[in-house]
Amino acid sequence: MSDIDICDRVRDAQRLADSRDIPQFVGFLSPLEAAAAEPLLKGVRHRFFGGFGSAERTFLGIFPDWVDRQNEQSLFPITPITFRFKPEFPLSHRDFLGAVMALGVTRRSVGDILVKKGAAVLFAAAAPAKLILSEVTKVGSVGVLLGEGLPEDFHFEKDFEDGSATVQSLRLDSVVAQLSNSSRNKAAELISDGLVSVNSVARQKGTAVVREGDILSVRGHGKFLIESAADHSKKGRIILRWKKYI
Repeated sequence: MSDIDICDRVRDAQRLADSRDIPQFVGFLSPLEAAAAEPLLKGVRHRFFGGFGSAERTFLGIFPDWVDRQNEQSLFPITPITFRFKPEFPLSHRDFLGAVMALGVTRRSVGDILVKKGAAVLFAAAAPAKLILSEVTKVGSVGVLLGEGLPEDFHFEKDFEDGSATVQSLRLDSVVAQLSNSSRNKAAELISDGLVSVNSVARQKGTAVVREGDILSVRGHGKFLIESAADHSKKGRIILRWKKYI
C-alpha cells in the first residue's frame, strides 16, 4: 500500500471520528505505514496497538475526548486466535499466513503471528477472524485446533541473547551500527531506507535518540530490546546493553 493510500485512510478516519464523535480504526499497518501516518496525527488523540505490547503490525486508533484512556486498548477490533497442533510439526509464520490468506483474507487484516512449539497465536481484524475460526482446520498438511482468545500457557516473553557495546551517543545511527555490527554509514543507509523501526514505528532520521526500554527492529539483523544506557566507561562512553530476540 502506498503512503498516499495510508494518508487518505488516516484522514478519512480522523474526519469520521470528528463528525461522528466515535472511535475510528485503521489497520493493520506495517511499521513503515505507521511511520507514514504519524505526521498527520499531531494534536490528534491516537494510539497504535496490535493486540499486545510489542506488536510490529498495529492498528491505528483515533479517539474522541470522551473515551477513557484506560479503556482505549479494549476498543481495538482485534481478535487473537490460538492454534494448537502436535509439537513434533515445525510450523512457521509463513505456514499460518498462507493458510489464512488462502481463504481470501488480506494481509491488511492480519497482524503479528507468534509461533512456538505446539502452539501459535495470530492476531486478526475482528470480521475476518470469524472466517478463520470457522474454516481453518489445517495449516499446510498439519491438523490444527483453533480457539478465540489468548491461551493461558502462552508466554509473550521472548527468548533473548544478551549483547553490549560502548557508544559515543544514543543517536539512532550510532546504536544501529552496534546492533547490526556495521559501520555508521551503513547504519545510516538502513535508517534512510526505512529498514529500522523503533517501538514498531519506522524511523528515517539517524539523529533520533534511543532510550532505555525501546524496541528496535533492524531489517536483516533482528529485533532488539534496549535494556540499559545509563552507565559510562572510564573513557566516558555510554555502555549500551541490549537483548536480542531469538
